[in-house]
Amino acid sequence: LESHPTHMIQELFGRTLSVTNHLYTPYIWVANARFLAGLSPENRTAVATAARAGILASRKFAAASTAMETLSGLMKIHRPSDAELQAFRERSQPAMKNFIFDTLGAEGLSLLDAFRANGPTSMQR
Repeated sequence: LESHPTHMIQELFGRTLSVTNHLYTPYIWVANARFLAGLSPENRTAVATAARAGILASRKFAAASTAMETLSGLMKIHRPSDAELQAFRERSQPAMKNFIFDTLGAEGLSLLDAFRANGPTSMQR
């Protein structure tokens, strides 16, 4: 971003950035089922613990990013109030759920429910 003139950033991304934190990108790890099944319970636990540690380290790294600081010199940063964020959630959740159903069907809604039950807050443990 530092190498792009301000007008290019504003043309590409706009003049205002609203920090809604509405997008949660889950970090996932994938392993071969046979490989995992071949591990002892202790080693499976060690692999899962290491994966969770990597996920948390990645989130901490992202949180320490100076990107927002850089952008604040190029555009206005708007941080919505709690009431504005709640209104955003109330309006966006039904549309998001409909989109997931339309694109992924009942299985998508099942995955959404599982994510909501085990999502971001469970990763903080």
